[in-house]
Amino acid sequence: MKVIFLGVGEAFDENHPNTSILIESETKLLLDCGYSAAAQLWKYNPDPEFLDAVYITHQHADHYFGLPQIVNRMREDGRKKKLSIICNKKLVEIIKELFDYAYKGLLSRPGMFPVEFLGVEPGKNEQINELEILFEKTGHHIENLAVRISDGKHILCYTGDGKLTNENLCKNADILINEGYFFEQGQKHLYIPDVIKMAEDNNVKCLALVHINRDVRKKEMNRILGIAKESKIKVIVPEAMEEYKI
Repeated sequence: MKVIFLGVGEAFDENHPNTSILIESETKLLLDCGYSAAAQLWKYNPDPEFLDAVYITHQHADHYFGLPQIVNRMREDGRKKKLSIICNKKLVEIIKELFDYAYKGLLSRPGMFPVEFLGVEPGKNEQINELEILFEKTGHHIENLAVRISDGKHILCYTGDGKLTNENLCKNADILINEGYFFEQGQKHLYIPDVIKMAEDNNVKCLALVHINRDVRKKEMNRILGIAKESKIKVIVPEAMEEYKI
């Protein structure tokens, strides 16, 4: 299993594309696709048939507004095979409306390739080819479903936004990709030292910190790298287009 950090930024970072993670196993699965993430996918691989599925964690623009872009380009470039869009079942109709707002009638245009929507629920598993995916809520001000993904050999956990409400989701994970928005406590997103401690407590092999607040990234990176170096586990702060092999 290979992980490509197509983007690692938050919603309003002018220097780092929205957090978007590509998993390359037998199945090619994209985790989140914000408005600045679509171009990152094309930089990595412009083949319209390349991607098998997209998973959207929640209804914030920096996590799903890129979907109409990638689908319309795939159509223009001649894609034929089905694309699966996986999301909270509450988002299915909202995402369909997004396609229509962006490109009226896109999903029903003549010659359009099949787009399949799979609505999921917290606490339940889904099998996507060789990938088993478990979905759990996080503590966020809008419902967000984190995922635990296994190919039978390796485990990846991706939180999207917010704190895990069930830390068992990341227990013994080969890699935990977790938002670390702030370096100080008392904010609406996560406090980086707490994220590192949680990963240590759950025997995570590697923690990747993404979705770091733009000002924190500019001003506090030396502090972040310092506590990362002191951790009992491997902690990385990836850049866009960086790859990690499990």
